[in-house]
Amino acid sequence: MKQILAIASTHKKTLPVMLLLADGFFFALSDPHHMPIPAMVLGWLLIAASTYLLFSVGSKLLKLAGLLKQEKRISVISLSGFVYLLVLLQAVGQLSLRDIAALVPLAIIGYLYFRRVKVKSLPYNT
Repeated sequence: MKQILAIASTHKKTLPVMLLLADGFFFALSDPHHMPIPAMVLGWLLIAASTYLLFSVGSKLLKLAGLLKQEKRISVISLSGFVYLLVLLQAVGQLSLRDIAALVPLAIIGYLYFRRVKVKSLPYNT
């Protein structure tokens, strides 16, 4: 297993392919009505990783197209986390317009907070 992860970390294109294969096998061979809880958690982790990968590739494509100046990892994490929460709420039957209206400001505040934390403070010139 360590060798597979070492190869995947050195080859940038193998990790997305491995994730897509894992998604395909897991969701094609599993039955959500008769699945134990640990397997469901694995499925949700696969969905989270796939969502992050999708938004990461999308931001790289937008950067190559010239629509973005730079790819910010915090933006990708925030957007993919927001979409993941929406998918999770929809899957458990709890997504409503009220939930979306509550999540949008929370996502914006979270993005601004974590963006602010990453900024290095400049020393004061006194």
